[in-house]
Amino acid sequence: MDLYQLRPIALFFTAFLQGLFAFLIWYKGKSKEAFYLGWVAFFSAIYAFSWGGAFFFENKLFWNKATWLGPLAASANMIFIYYFTGKTRFFKTKIIFWYSLSIIIAVISFATPYIIYKVSDQYPYLLPDTAGLYNKYVRLAILPLVLMPFYYLINFYRKSSGAKRLQIKYFIVGLSIYVFGAFLFGGILPLLLHDIFYSYVDTPIYFSVVWLALAAYAIIKRKLFEIKVIFTELFTALIGLILLAQIFLIQDLRARAINIVVFLFYLLIGYLLIKSINKEVEKEEKAEYLAKKLEELNLSLEKKVNEKTKDQQAKVKELRQSEKALMNILEDNAEARREMEEEKNKTLAIIANFTDPIIVLDKNYKISMINPAATRVF
Repeated sequence: MDLYQLRPIALFFTAFLQGLFAFLIWYKGKSKEAFYLGWVAFFSAIYAFSWGGAFFFENKLFWNKATWLGPLAASANMIFIYYFTGKTRFFKTKIIFWYSLSIIIAVISFATPYIIYKVSDQYPYLLPDTAGLYNKYVRLAILPLVLMPFYYLINFYRKSSGAKRLQIKYFIVGLSIYVFGAFLFGGILPLLLHDIFYSYVDTPIYFSVVWLALAAYAIIKRKLFEIKVIFTELFTALIGLILLAQIFLIQDLRARAINIVVFLFYLLIGYLLIKSINKEVEKEEKAEYLAKKLEELNLSLEKKVNEKTKDQQAKVKELRQSEKALMNILEDNAEARREMEEEKNKTLAIIANFTDPIIVLDKNYKISMINPAATRVF
């Protein structure tokens, strides 16, 4: 089995993997972000399947034209980034614009020879002499659609913090890998070195798998590990797949036996490596859990101290108010006593100046007051 025969198998497997991503994102994500990211995976699966069809099925011209459904994935990706970064002003208008642009490109591809003129049975991919008149211009028009999400994520990353910042880091790393592949192999190199790189225009499909895997992980998982841990596991798995593929590709029995031994040994080493990484992750999780618990205790203690402080302040305020009320009462009593004294003095002065004798007796018939006139009479 040569590389040309492996190519459609790899593309169909990639399409299946991306379709699986779409299902997992929609099923596990259960959010608006997951909804829009799921469409990115879905249209990416269609794009990968159409490229597989170009190598596998007989009507190669049709399937080559079908590869220009790929801009739907780029449009869905742009819409997802709009929503994730909060650029939702005129959101419905943006959705209509980008999907309409992608559909127009697909219709031009299917209905006219302006993007793809013809393909040969020997080389089912696009060549310089089979490309349509406007092929290069359409490629250049799509490149900003690939780069703009990266720009929005970088700006959003600078303004974010905490778990959201780590989530955006996953997006930026995955999207950087995808943009690199799409920009280089799907755009620049085919335009500059078309004799060599036109045969590799399906390469961005494989880069998109990394982007979708990291994005799906960041959307579905509530707890995100540091991205270097994920890349260690992905790199280990990738090397394992390469070693496994060599077992089937090598024809020499002795070399195949050696590769089987190397593959089994690598499985053991890879298992031990991933196991040690998982232990480190568990330690980090435990440390993070204890730190979180300590933070919660500190917050609880601080809350209780604040509550006690507020209670004491309320009591002090209440005592001050009571003291103030008591002082007001005392001041009122002193004022009333002063007024009574004044009234008493006025009454005594009036009685003293009466020309008629006045004698006042108390309840025991004892003299309590007598004026000067009465004194002169007696």
